[in-house]
Amino acid sequence: MNKIQEKRSIRAFMLSNVMAGLEGSIVATALPAMMAELHGIKLMSWVVTIYMLLMAVSSPIWTKLAERFGYKQMFVLGTLLFTIGSLGEGLAINMLMVIVARALMGLGAGVMIQLPFVIYGMMYQADERRRVIGNTVAAYSFSTIAGPIVGGADCHFT
Repeated sequence: MNKIQEKRSIRAFMLSNVMAGLEGSIVATALPAMMAELHGIKLMSWVVTIYMLLMAVSSPIWTKLAERFGYKQMFVLGTLLFTIGSLGEGLAINMLMVIVARALMGLGAGVMIQLPFVIYGMMYQADERRRVIGNTVAAYSFSTIAGPIVGGADCHFT
């Protein structure tokens, strides 16, 4: 892999961490407005829980599947699941649709959060790996801070 491809890969992995981090925190802030519009207060806890649960449970499974079927293929598949779930969440007309979409997103987020770090371990020696992982963790941390701001602003202006 040449330096340009390497930098693109790092940016893609950082963006995947940012997207997964934003999703977890934006929805938590926007949840009261969503519940009011979709009349789903009884199912509110599922919206947050299903995403976090499936993200946590699927991470080691994705890693094992990536070892067997290829890291790139599994990363693309997980990102596709996340994107389909995101589209479904945006188009949801009831709480059940939101929960199913969040489940798909959680499955995809398991790849988007975990697999970049596994790939970094294979791509880099210890010194370079520390820098790359530090930048990725910083990007994720920034997204978890920015998420509530974006989620709150979206609720305020709609």
